[in-house]
Amino acid sequence: MFQDKFIEQLIVKTGSKHEAAKLIQEQLHIAKDAAYRRLRGGTAFHPNEIASLAKATKISLDNIIGASESDLNIDFTFTPFDVTNPKYLSYFYDIFMRIYKTEGSNMTFVCKRIPYLYSFLSPIYLMFNVYFISKIITGLPPEGIDKFSTKSIDRIGSNVKQNQSIGLGYTQLYYKINSIHIMNNNSIDDDILRIKYCFDSGLFATNEDAIVLLEDLSELLKHMQKEASLGKKFFADEPDKMLGDLQVYRCEAINLEYLVYTDFVETEMALFINNAGDYLATSNKAFVQKSKQYINSMKKLSSKISAENEKERNQMFNAMQDKISRLTNYISASTVI
Repeated sequence: MFQDKFIEQLIVKTGSKHEAAKLIQEQLHIAKDAAYRRLRGGTAFHPNEIASLAKATKISLDNIIGASESDLNIDFTFTPFDVTNPKYLSYFYDIFMRIYKTEGSNMTFVCKRIPYLYSFLSPIYLMFNVYFISKIITGLPPEGIDKFSTKSIDRIGSNVKQNQSIGLGYTQLYYKINSIHIMNNNSIDDDILRIKYCFDSGLFATNEDAIVLLEDLSELLKHMQKEASLGKKFFADEPDKMLGDLQVYRCEAINLEYLVYTDFVETEMALFINNAGDYLATSNKAFVQKSKQYINSMKKLSSKISAENEKERNQMFNAMQDKISRLTNYISASTVI
């Protein structure tokens, strides 16, 4: 039983059985066949092997035997924001691939802000967020770029090209996965605050750069609204090709955070994303079940607005578009940079 749970955690931590086998080979200095025998349970892990792998992957053995749940200690996988490091997003690409390959899997996004996945569909919006997190939050601005300009997105992108490719890859996987979004009128507020802060601080090269960014954001919202009206995900350049099912809920009862719940059928996981772009992921059963209960409670407090309830759906998206329009008018009325 312990060995089975350890193998399960090892696969979760590494992102796939293939990656787990590679780690076992490297860490234990054994052949590929021997690694897979251990993953199949044909050969038991020696205690020293378990200790070595647990240390390398930060698996909590207390969590496996149940001690951590009673002590309220939870084991998280921490992925810090680093747009130049492919490992920043590759861990989550592996998770999305597992979901995509597991029949019956699904994802739920509690959307404090527009899901990061959508940013990979919009280069201007994506590069602005890379610029903002790098310069304002982490204090490490893209080299040679002081102010944001739509003309500089290729220069910013050259530093994050591999991560951008990985991000687009798992966005394409996400579009094929059935999922749920829980949103409200304030799901645009983070973006509005970021853009206004940069404008008021003189961090746009020109007023027009800020306005173009807002137009880009507006188009992204229109796409999300269209998806919600159909209850289906699709790429803007392929409007007739319907992909994964999408349920959207409008929750006005509470402020939202950024939480992602994933159900792999046999395994569940909760992921958090903070304002600095850092990720925390855990499969701790007690914590994941609590997160699942929380999400179910929010759904009960919400109105389903996908493929139905057109009035409330339009109210929510119109409220967000109004915030974009007000900021656009504010910038347009300001002294031209």
